[in-house]
Amino acid sequence: MSVRACHRKSLIAIALLLSVVYGSVAPFPAHASASAKTPAAPRYGGTDRIATALQIADAHFGPSNRADIVVLTRDDAFADALAGNALAAQHNGPLLVTPTANLAPNVAAELTKVLPPHATVYLLGGEQALSTAVQNQVAGLGFTPVRLAGSDRYDTATKIAAAIAPRPHTILLATGDNAPDALAAGAAAATDPSGGVVLLTHDTAVPPSTGRYLAGVDPSATNVYAVGGQAVAALGSQPRFAGRFTALAGADRFETDAKVAANTKLYPNPATAGLATGDDGHWPDALAGGAFLGVDHAPLLLASAGAVPPPVLAWFRAHAGNLSRIAVFGGRSALPQAAVDQALAAATGVEPPPVVSPPPPGGNPPPGATPPPGVTAPTAALATGLPHGAAAIGQPVTFDASQSKPGSSPIASYAFDFGDGITQTTDKPTASHAYTQPGQFTATVRVTDTDGGSATASAGVYVAAPPPPPPPPPPAHGNGPGTPVGATGLVAWAGLYDDHHTSGTTGTKPSPWCSSPNVVPYPQLANGGTAAPNAIVFEGDSDDGAVCGSGWDTPGIMVANTGGATRTVTITVSIAATAATVTTPPQPGQTAGNKGRDWDLWQPVVLQPGQSVIFAQRYVGGSLQANSFDPGDTNYAGAYGAPGYLCPYPSPAKAVVHVVVDGAGIDLTDAQQTLNTHGVDAAGCTGGVGSSGRNDESEPWTAL
Repeated sequence: MSVRACHRKSLIAIALLLSVVYGSVAPFPAHASASAKTPAAPRYGGTDRIATALQIADAHFGPSNRADIVVLTRDDAFADALAGNALAAQHNGPLLVTPTANLAPNVAAELTKVLPPHATVYLLGGEQALSTAVQNQVAGLGFTPVRLAGSDRYDTATKIAAAIAPRPHTILLATGDNAPDALAAGAAAATDPSGGVVLLTHDTAVPPSTGRYLAGVDPSATNVYAVGGQAVAALGSQPRFAGRFTALAGADRFETDAKVAANTKLYPNPATAGLATGDDGHWPDALAGGAFLGVDHAPLLLASAGAVPPPVLAWFRAHAGNLSRIAVFGGRSALPQAAVDQALAAATGVEPPPVVSPPPPGGNPPPGATPPPGVTAPTAALATGLPHGAAAIGQPVTFDASQSKPGSSPIASYAFDFGDGITQTTDKPTASHAYTQPGQFTATVRVTDTDGGSATASAGVYVAAPPPPPPPPPPAHGNGPGTPVGATGLVAWAGLYDDHHTSGTTGTKPSPWCSSPNVVPYPQLANGGTAAPNAIVFEGDSDDGAVCGSGWDTPGIMVANTGGATRTVTITVSIAATAATVTTPPQPGQTAGNKGRDWDLWQPVVLQPGQSVIFAQRYVGGSLQANSFDPGDTNYAGAYGAPGYLCPYPSPAKAVVHVVVDGAGIDLTDAQQTLNTHGVDAAGCTGGVGSSGRNDESEPWTAL
């Protein structure tokens, strides 16, 4: 007889003895087998989260087994990272973490070890997540940095999804407001070789960026899952997806995680599982582990406070004898060995039975004790009636245990524990409670009868954080209401600013641009734009941060977001010369149909509700090579007075402003030719002759 079999027989004998003495010992699971093989349990845990991610990467990749890509995210916040493990797994690479300011030396060494030259390194999030220095350091190592950044964590997730697959086979939605549900979803998405992606909800709402992505999804041709109560509520609010998605939500993050792992469509027959802590603050280990597990099509299971929660233990029991490996992510301080041993015992089917203390003489049996022969315990039930289990802060929640059933004797009391430290015991089957803080809570009720028999039931409640206040209305600009840009919620104006002349006949200066603290130089718009509020964006590579320079003759377009959705805006202005405006001999830039000098483009700028931006074009140093659509009053004549041949130029060559909002283009015409003064105002060309005096070129903001 083997040592293991002998040990098991001893445990059974002890259990039988205890049951005779106390009558309260639970039997072994019926499926337990003495021949179940103990899974291997390699641990990947370094001295910190960066080192742990490196150990996980080394388990799959190295000089002899190069990765194709690496996904890089910041080490101190999960906002932009939650969808990243699917990207890493599906593009055959690890997920690594580094500080925001600089590339950690050991991460730099890992890139060189696991990647071939010129390979892609994806940077998740904008420069506030991973700085320009990190991007430059990656490039300096000979790799190609590609930044995936949106206006917020939800938009970034859609950018990551687009990098994984244009038409994903599987979509999992989870809340982006905390990590655990998205960690389970990310590991599941990583296993789909046909393209699995993670999208994020904002608590129980679908953010605009996620909504735009979902608008292009055919739910009849895509496997769509909502992971966690918040995501179920959010996706359930979308009419197109009603009844067309799979809800995977439990009473808490651990039961939700177990339901994801138990879904046989996501994980048909797993031979490997991962184990990491699901407690707040330890997300990097599980995130990097999710990328690791995607290669093996294996689920991620979460532990808590050094122990494995019952729903997760139940999953391991259900797979006893089928697992060959449990990959452990995190050091012993993050995930104690006791929790690992607990999972191994469940997966092997040799868990020791619980020992229950005997009742005191003449007292009631302890909770969970086996009733005496002929006596049946009550059955507990608990419900809240909340849609998808979600409530608001301060909202009274009714906990209803009225479906509990008595056993051999009547129910005497209901002891409610609301999961936030507040309890209430009553002889009534209902209780009301209002939560004062957001979070995921597990409420329980213990139903006790007159003989002391008892039973428990639980229900999950997710308390949503209060919605952000509505955005402030954008500041009033210029004359009149401006021009609506389609139905986007954007409003546009045109203006011209000349900071070196005093106010003249054409009105006041539209804005003190050069003194604004919100000026954003053009070079900062690379890699996805800027979200700076009320920014002034100057075009021209020669600006190099000196955004005002001489300040001469600066045409601009102002765009304000008066709607409730985040918008991405790109502006192009063209003032094409026509045959009627070409002189003899032609002047520079006067070829018919010319779109060289008379063409200006700004890269995308992200506008939050209530923000505005000025797209400004600066005349640079008297040169006509500045891609300028208004070269200023020192143009061809080289003096303030404009020659006569310029006077007819503005009339037939009106500026066209091409506004692209979230990929859709709308053209507006500068009817008043505010942008196209070319050194003269209308009054300066009276009678078809050049300006004899100097009119101030500043124009107030006018509608397009």
